[in-house]
Amino acid sequence: MLQPEDEWKEIQIRFVKEGLDFDALKPEDRLLHVWRWLVDAESNLKNYRRMLDKLHEQQNEEIEEMESYMGHIRDMAVKRADSLQFETVELRAQVDTVTKLLANTKLQPGSLDH
Repeated sequence: MLQPEDEWKEIQIRFVKEGLDFDALKPEDRLLHVWRWLVDAESNLKNYRRMLDKLHEQQNEEIEEMESYMGHIRDMAVKRADSLQFETVELRAQVDTVTKLLANTKLQPGSLDH
């Protein structure tokens, strides 16, 4: 933590950074400048808080949108998996039918004579 002497030094440095001559100003003028800096800092803080709130709001909306999109993709994947499973069952049935037909054809006398 800064000591009071260090704090006064920091204030003088701030005046120099702002282009003001600390020693040439009357105490009430110094106080007025410090007050203006405080008011400006409060205003900036309020603006940054508003910006942060808006960013949080936007982030929440984007998260909701992403979750909705992921749910949609998940639903599509489940439907596709169900469709592929059904198609696989149908193809297996067709393979079984063709296999049986071929087996029956081979067993019949003269079926190989062309």
